[in-house]
Amino acid sequence: MMMNYITENGWNLPNLTPPQEIPVTGKYALMRERYLIEHQRSLYLTSGTLNQHLMEVQQQAEEMLEQAMKKMPLPEQLKQENPMEWTGRMNNQKHSIEETIYQTLIIS
Repeated sequence: MMMNYITENGWNLPNLTPPQEIPVTGKYALMRERYLIEHQRSLYLTSGTLNQHLMEVQQQAEEMLEQAMKKMPLPEQLKQENPMEWTGRMNNQKHSIEETIYQTLIIS
């Protein structure tokens, strides 16, 4: 890691200002950040690439969710005949996929 210095009154002082990063938002990125804060505090504090890591987790989780939902389609006829059951099944599928995402990406 490269250390930058600033000169002040003839003294070279280390520049300890953290780089300005764009905050990451997204359900899965925030879940991962919260997990790191609560369970792996040292990793959270020492990681210099936290936002990049959180963006990668968010993208991977969205891709996993999208691919898994495509693999388990529900019939459109059910949507027309019984929308409440269709909604319940969709929510059940999404919850199952999100549990897998939680286990593989968030707490790993």
